[in-house]
Amino acid sequence: MKIKKYILQTISLICIIFYVQPGYSQDKECLDYIITKNNDTIYGTFKNGLIGSYLQLFNSNGTTDAEKYVKRSLKDVKGYRYNDFFSSVDAKDDGVYLDLGQKEDFLKDYVVTAAGDTIHTRVYEQTLGVPYYSKDGNKQKIKGPDFVAYRKSNLIYEFREKTKVYNYDKKQAFLLLMLKSGNIALYGYRGNIGVCYYLEKDGVSNLIYNENYREQCKLLLGDNIKLMDLINNNVYSYENLYLAVKYYIHHSDKE
Repeated sequence: MKIKKYILQTISLICIIFYVQPGYSQDKECLDYIITKNNDTIYGTFKNGLIGSYLQLFNSNGTTDAEKYVKRSLKDVKGYRYNDFFSSVDAKDDGVYLDLGQKEDFLKDYVVTAAGDTIHTRVYEQTLGVPYYSKDGNKQKIKGPDFVAYRKSNLIYEFREKTKVYNYDKKQAFLLLMLKSGNIALYGYRGNIGVCYYLEKDGVSNLIYNENYREQCKLLLGDNIKLMDLINNNVYSYENLYLAVKYYIHHSDKE
């Protein structure tokens, strides 16, 4: 099963903003899934493999099964959920397209100024350059610190202080808000070296990338023993950090 590269690797397309309430403990809510043409729902977590992406299944004790749902073609799949992002499959296309529904289903775009004023206006994104909106017929660039947040296509970006990812990176940037609940917030950032994350806990921002993933999870989420078992057993690997944080929030009893 091959999912287009920009869906799995481009932060702005891999999830929707998802506010959660602690205590919700259905494990299936913390998993990805695919829906077959027979309307069967198969749960697991998506992984990046050498021949493409696949849905890895695991059993009730949190260990991975040998069975993997692997398909280069999506002829038998109606749709999928990855990191709470839903998509359908176009039968004419041997791949996945973004099915975001009708335009009127979108929440309206907005920008938030440093003074706390919210302006509901259409936000435009550029391939090169910063996003902007139109004010009195002129382009108004959305740049910090004059603006602290904006919403575009249901995705919320906040202007935050952050650790540099590489030498010439900026110390401040608009980060994609992926999850937020209580003292936990997860942000996504795409820099020159690819996708990384900032996990904020108790007001402290922590940079997470592939090489330090397990170390940082142990430091920040290690009080949830079962979650760490799932991480160590590769149920939640780096590409599943969103689901791991969601699990941590839902299982607030730190079972």
